[in-house]
Amino acid sequence: MPLEVRWPFPQTPPLAWRISGSLVMGMVGSYSYFWTSDRRSDSSRFNHLHPSARCRTPTASDICFTKELHSRFFSRGKCVPVCRGDGVYQKGMDFILDKLNRGEWVHIFPEGVGRLIAECSLNPVILPLWHVGERFTAQTPMSNPFVPFCFKTRLQKSTVEAATCLSDVLPNMNPYIPRTGKRITVLIGKPFSVKELVESLRAEKKSQMEMRKTLTDFIQGEFQELKAHAETLHRQMQTRS
Repeated sequence: MPLEVRWPFPQTPPLAWRISGSLVMGMVGSYSYFWTSDRRSDSSRFNHLHPSARCRTPTASDICFTKELHSRFFSRGKCVPVCRGDGVYQKGMDFILDKLNRGEWVHIFPEGVGRLIAECSLNPVILPLWHVGERFTAQTPMSNPFVPFCFKTRLQKSTVEAATCLSDVLPNMNPYIPRTGKRITVLIGKPFSVKELVESLRAEKKSQMEMRKTLTDFIQGEFQELKAHAETLHRQMQTRS
């Protein structure tokens, strides 16, 4: 499915582009800061506004990049258009891989993580996160086994995230109005690396498809443990309330 707008990222972003990007990121970050209430200190809550915490995010082109105005806004918010159905080898994924190789933060969904790790020239260290939403109960868990990932390779540091039931906060249908008073539990796991696995797969001369599948399956297994801990924590939080 072709992109409906022009490719939004200039090869060398001019000053005006960079300034507008900082304004968009600052605006969205500030909105998130004041909208969210949590138990961390104010200084901790403010960390997501820091430039180093801003990561590239692949975004559905048929939702956020259907009009030039939308494209300008989301691209300056570090959203990268990805066309559903075009697989992991497309311009958006190539762009993200290039940024990852330059040491930038990249937030990625699971269908692309295998390629990014397999082809990255650096060694991403993955920091896993798992979200559990309000509709989770012991009988009907609403946690999602598919997780997005975020990497930063310059400092050999990266983040991986799972999001579940966030539609309780921001509905997926009209009206798209954020809802207040919803509780989301976010569990941050321990960072891990797949460097040895990647080196082993390369030594065995595995195909790109085999490498992608093995890496994705391995990371998925790591998240199953985090999922159980997150659901237990969320259940405990509900009981206390």
